[in-house]
Amino acid sequence: MESKIKKAATPKALLKNVIWLSILLIVAYYVLQWVNPYKEELMIIRNPNQIELTKKMGINTSISSIVSDRGTAFVRLTNSQDIFIQHSRNYDYKTPWLNDFLQVGDNLIKNKNSDTLWIERGVDKYYFVIGKFINEK
Repeated sequence: MESKIKKAATPKALLKNVIWLSILLIVAYYVLQWVNPYKEELMIIRNPNQIELTKKMGINTSISSIVSDRGTAFVRLTNSQDIFIQHSRNYDYKTPWLNDFLQVGDNLIKNKNSDTLWIERGVDKYYFVIGKFINEK
């Protein structure tokens, strides 16, 4: 009776397989990064130059894109500045959460040394107080 004994892979063959697997993983990573549908959103959230909208700041510009993440609104303005706005709610509106309420094209107005953020949408004006939950019933 003949016994069939498999030969162990040589170190050279193992190295070749590891190299091919590494190349495949690297190519797959870059292809997935290239076709990632959330690429712009991740760039807005991870922007190191992004600043928090604070009471001391004043703005008067429109939203070019917006990303919501766990109650925080990450906003890219039409002047290419990226800001983030902490949790705010106004229970007078059907959509009380600021991060869900904001839309591309909304004009944001906030005076310096004020905690009130005004949102102009067409002819309508809405307001939120940054970091506060207001008009709870």
